[in-house]
Amino acid sequence: MGKEESSQKKENKLKALIKDLPEVKFALVIFLAVIVLILILDKFLSDKNGFLGNILSEVYGLSFDILVFGIMIVIFNKIAENRRQIKRYHEEIDDYRHWDEKEAGFRIAGIIRRLNKKKVTSINLSGCYLKERNLSGIYLIGANITGANLEGADLKEANLQGANLEAARLSKADLSRANLRETNLTEAFLEDANFYEADLQKAYNRGWGTVIFRGAEFELANLQEVHFDEASFRNANLNQANLQGASLRSCYFEGADLSYANLKKSILTGTSFIKSNLDSANLQGADMKSYYKERSHGGPIHEITKLCESNLEKANLRGVNFHEVDLTGVSLIEADLRGAKNLTIEQLSKIKTLYKAKLDLELEHKVREKYIYLLEKPKE
Repeated sequence: MGKEESSQKKENKLKALIKDLPEVKFALVIFLAVIVLILILDKFLSDKNGFLGNILSEVYGLSFDILVFGIMIVIFNKIAENRRQIKRYHEEIDDYRHWDEKEAGFRIAGIIRRLNKKKVTSINLSGCYLKERNLSGIYLIGANITGANLEGADLKEANLQGANLEAARLSKADLSRANLRETNLTEAFLEDANFYEADLQKAYNRGWGTVIFRGAEFELANLQEVHFDEASFRNANLNQANLQGASLRSCYFEGADLSYANLKKSILTGTSFIKSNLDSANLQGADMKSYYKERSHGGPIHEITKLCESNLEKANLRGVNFHEVDLTGVSLIEADLRGAKNLTIEQLSKIKTLYKAKLDLELEHKVREKYIYLLEKPKE
């Protein structure tokens, strides 16, 4: 079975070569014509071992050598021409770089697709103007897109794996179902961008710069193991998003929808969730403790994790580290807090309700002693 598949692949490659190189097709026709002529002469030749017979044998061998040599020259010329064309496309992009006009965007978008046809994906698009351009399904694996303007661009199902998007502008861009694995999004501006079902696994921002996701759409997106410390997700929709193992220190999730999101074992220290919706979210084993952040100038600052007035109904909070977390006005209806770490009765005294919440027995006993009303059904 393996040999048949290998033979089929070789046959397909040969067909593709003949199709792409008409010169090879022409050479094969000439060669076959010469062979037919030699066979005809050989049939009617009386003295096959004589002078003319030897000449025919030499012609046959020479024809084959010329064919092979000719095909090699054609292939090498084609490869060289292909490289020259790719270089010319890159030079054209250089000509349009930093030209902030629609025409430049149209031309660059066309060049990208032509380069993709030649299997080129690592393209330098730094500083390019691609605002509102249709780039759906393009391949920009490992591309340099720093500082580019892609506002409102259509990047549906695009492959940007490993690309450098540092300081790029992608507000209102459509990146639904796009591959953004391991991309550098340091200081990128992605306000109101659409990441529906996009794959951002291990995407990151470097320590010296933040990234703006304000109002972005992340429903069903994969954000496992992302490193977005100090990023802004204000009013973003992360419904059913997978953020397992994510590093989200000192982030801003004010007003964000994280209902049914998976935040298992994520790092959320110093992060603000004020008025966010974490209904049925899974935060099992997450680290939410407040901490002191070192600064280059002055002393350390106290980064307090804030869940003020957020909705954590039916949330899985087992094993979460609540050290110095502000829980003022939080709704914990049917939340699972068993095994929570550093959760004090003082913190729980400030919450809105613990109705039907699951607590460790010791903590539940303290609540019943001092704040029994928290366990009662809240008034409408």
